[in-house]
Amino acid sequence: MRDQDSLGAELLPVARLARTRSADPGDETERNYRYQHQYGVVLLVAVRRGQLPYVSIYCEHHEDFLGERIDGRFDGWQIKTSKPEGGAWKLTSPALVKSVGRFIELLEAYPDRT
Repeated sequence: MRDQDSLGAELLPVARLARTRSADPGDETERNYRYQHQYGVVLLVAVRRGQLPYVSIYCEHHEDFLGERIDGRFDGWQIKTSKPEGGAWKLTSPALVKSVGRFIELLEAYPDRT
């Protein structure tokens, strides 16, 4: 089913389901992982276009994504999502504070590789 705007231009299809009817907590988990996976694709495209100097990208190894650079060093990527109704992240958000702590631990553990 497609709609048209006031000028007669065709709009995108109307979603048949406004939201999931499932009470399965896995739905929210999948939404969060879907965003992480999509961001991984963004990183891969950036590598392919020559915008990131990676020779490898590892998933779920120390960080959500770990980019191995041409110079043998690594960039860690933490991909965080939150419930849209929760609003923007704050510097005091527990998940953000934990992620920063993990970066510090990795910098201390691998000072010559980051």
